[in-house]
Amino acid sequence: RYRMHHRAGRAIKAVLDAAVDDVIRNDAAYRLARIHFQKNQLPEALHALDKIEGEIPEAIRDDIEFLRANVFLAEGRPEDSIGVLEKLQDSDSFGGFASYNLGIAYLQSGRRQDALDKLNQAGGVVTDDPAELAIRDKSNLVAGTIHLEAEEFDSAIPYLNRVRLDGPFSNQAVLSAGWANMAVDKVDRAVVPWSILADRDVTDRAAQEAMLALPYAYGKLDVHGRAAVYYGRALDAFGTEIDKLNESIESIREGKFMAALVREEIRKDK
Repeated sequence: RYRMHHRAGRAIKAVLDAAVDDVIRNDAAYRLARIHFQKNQLPEALHALDKIEGEIPEAIRDDIEFLRANVFLAEGRPEDSIGVLEKLQDSDSFGGFASYNLGIAYLQSGRRQDALDKLNQAGGVVTDDPAELAIRDKSNLVAGTIHLEAEEFDSAIPYLNRVRLDGPFSNQAVLSAGWANMAVDKVDRAVVPWSILADRDVTDRAAQEAMLALPYAYGKLDVHGRAAVYYGRALDAFGTEIDKLNESIESIREGKFMAALVREEIRKDK
């Protein structure tokens, strides 16, 4: 954000042009490619990766290939990424991530069943690493969504139920699980996840939908008193958020927002 990537890029290019051994040059090329990828400069990222030849540091061999596969995916070339990702399936560093990305590549290539198999594999990884737990949740959410969109509701439910309730993908998974249960006439089972979600942050889109879906489900169960109560709660919550939004707009128009930005500590440091 401070455009320091330009300075880093110039420094790395100086290394690439210098008379250094393959290990250092290849390490530099990989890091330059990663900078380009992060800035969505995909042709430049591939060009930097193509400069890698000779002896490659063992510590970044899998990183290089994983980055190459991600660049291919970002360029809309899933077939090219498949060959790279298939070789990374046994990688200790990228096991769950490689399986997930391979599943996405299969999906983009129209190989639906292969995609589901890989997503199922990534969704069953046993780990306590936070990043791998997150990719496990995402794999299950995507697999569940694939079945949901195909109206295979019974198949979607087990995947959606795998997603942790405290993970970063829980809200969407809980919402989708409720709708999947509704679709197979298991209204009482839809109430359970939606009850959890309706009590979460009202600014979250999935929580907002659950606040309306929950009383809808109670209506289906003929529990009309509770349905009315939850519709009332939704109305109050949405009204409060609209009031906050209007207050923010008014504050900005009065110039208070700019005053809050220009704090005393900002004046002390150019």
